[in-house]
Amino acid sequence: MTEIEQGPITLDVALAGATSCLECRFWDHKKDLEGFCRRSAPAPAGRENEITRWRQTRSEDWCGDGEIAVDPLPRIPCGACRFWFRPEHGIDPLQHAGRFSDWWQHAGLCRRHSPQADAELGGRGYWRTTHDDDHCGEATGK
Repeated sequence: MTEIEQGPITLDVALAGATSCLECRFWDHKKDLEGFCRRSAPAPAGRENEITRWRQTRSEDWCGDGEIAVDPLPRIPCGACRFWFRPEHGIDPLQHAGRFSDWWQHAGLCRRHSPQADAELGGRGYWRTTHDDDHCGEATGK
């Protein structure tokens, strides 16, 4: 049994999951000791056509949602996920947010999570944009 010291509390790793991003099945290693956390589907945004930016983490970082990478994560791409929606005529925003037109031709909306309550009166929720070959740990096949 491996234990993690957290102040006065000792956590059993079997209950806590991965002890680092490097061990986690949802971590997308990119270079050196850096990568992207793909555990959660993107939360809705406050603006239309906001692109999902996966949060960068270091290999030694960790969180309570991690899972040890015993088996490779079956990566279901956004385009094959039941929560992903691509409008019939695609997405063509006025501002391309640093992406080329061909990226937007393969873009859709992640509808995994509902918009959350907000302090703004009459605020509108929008689903974040992802590319059809992106992926996350909450994907479910169609």
